[in-house]
Amino acid sequence: MSSLKQYLNAEYSYFNNPQFLLDGEKYVSTIEQLINNAKTYIHIQTYIWEEDTVGKRIIDAIIKAAERDVKIYILLDSFGSNHFSTKTISLLKQHKIHFGWFNKLNAGNWRNLGRRLHQKVMIFDHHTAIVGGINIVDAYEKNNQAQPRLDFAFLIEGELVEKITKHSETIFQKTLSKNNKIEFPPFPPFIKDENLTYAPMRMRINDWMRGKTEITYSYNVMLSYTKKSIVIINSYFLPSRKFLRRLINLKHAKQLDIKLVVPKKSDWQTWHWATSYLYPYLIRNGINIYECDQSILHGKLMICDSEWILMGSYNLNFTSYFGNIELNIEALSSDFSKKMSLEVDDIIQKRCTYVNPVFTIDPEYNLIHFIRNFFFYSLIHTIAFFSWKLRGKMKIH
Repeated sequence: MSSLKQYLNAEYSYFNNPQFLLDGEKYVSTIEQLINNAKTYIHIQTYIWEEDTVGKRIIDAIIKAAERDVKIYILLDSFGSNHFSTKTISLLKQHKIHFGWFNKLNAGNWRNLGRRLHQKVMIFDHHTAIVGGINIVDAYEKNNQAQPRLDFAFLIEGELVEKITKHSETIFQKTLSKNNKIEFPPFPPFIKDENLTYAPMRMRINDWMRGKTEITYSYNVMLSYTKKSIVIINSYFLPSRKFLRRLINLKHAKQLDIKLVVPKKSDWQTWHWATSYLYPYLIRNGINIYECDQSILHGKLMICDSEWILMGSYNLNFTSYFGNIELNIEALSSDFSKKMSLEVDDIIQKRCTYVNPVFTIDPEYNLIHFIRNFFFYSLIHTIAFFSWKLRGKMKIH
C-alpha cells in the first residue's frame, strides 16, 4: 500500500474545478465562448482540424480574438490535419498568430513518421484548459446519425492548468525552435480561489520517443489496485497480449465487474473488425462487452471503482504506446469523479448495446466474418511488432 500512496502523492494538483464535456453542439459553443472571452492568451494543439462547419466557426472566432490583440499559438499534426489549407494558414499568420506543423512529412524524417501529435489541448488566459480526445471536427458530419460522435474532454480551471500550459509550450517551442525562438507570456502566480473545489487531478503523458510512458503506467497501476469494477471505453481497442492477460487474470483473481465499450461503427472499420476477433476470448473470460451503435465512438477513458478516472487521447493500442504524443488527465476520489462515473454509466445504458455472450452462434457470425476479423487482427499486430522492433533500435531521448 505504501507504493500506492507514493504513486498518489506524486504530481497531483488538488484544487481544480473540472467539468465533463461530451462532443456536440454544446461543446463547440463552449469553445467559442472561451475564445470570445479570452483577453490575453489562447493555445491550441490538436491532431485533426477540419475546415468543415465546426472548423470554420473556430477559425472565425480565433481571427476575432487576434484582432483584440490576444496572443494565439496553434500547433497541428501534419498528417492528421493535412487538409488544413495554406489559404487559412496565411490568414492566421496575417493576424500574427503563431502557427506550426508538428513533424512535417519529408523524406529526411522517415524515422519519425509514426510520431504524431495526437493530444488535444486548448488553453485560455492561463486560467482554463480543455484536455481530451475531441478533435476540431463536426461531430455529426460523416456520422449519418441523430446523435453526435461519442467523445469526451475535461474542462479544467485551477491549479493543474499551469502544468498543462508548460507541457504544451515545451512541445510548441521544440517544434519551431529550428526556425525561431518563441516568446510565451509568463504564467501568473496561482492564487487559490475560494470557488475551487477539492478535486485531485494530474497530467499524464505518453511520448515513447522521449522516454515518457506515464499513461501506460497509470493504466497498469490502476488495474492493480482496483477492488470492484472497471469500465473501459476505447475507440481503437487492440492492446498488447500482456495487457489482455493482466486484465483477465485480475478479473478472475478479484471477481471484478469489467465493462468494455467499443465501437459498432467506426471511422476506421478495420480496427472494429480486429477488435471483434477478441470478442469470444473476452466473453469466455467474463468481460461484459458493449458496442456503441447510435453513433461513431471516438472517446477513450477508464474508470476504476467508480472514482478513479483516466481520460484523454490515449488509445489502448501500439500507436499510442510507441508512436504518438498523448495526453490524459487522471482524476481521483472526489465528488466530481463519482458524479462523472454515474454519467458514463448512463451513457452506456442509453447509447450502447450489450453484446450477447452467445453471439458466436449467431448466423451473422459465420466463417467469413471470423476469417476477416482474424486477418485484420493479425495484420495490425504484425505492423505493431515490426514497429516495436524499429523503435527498439532507436535512441530514446
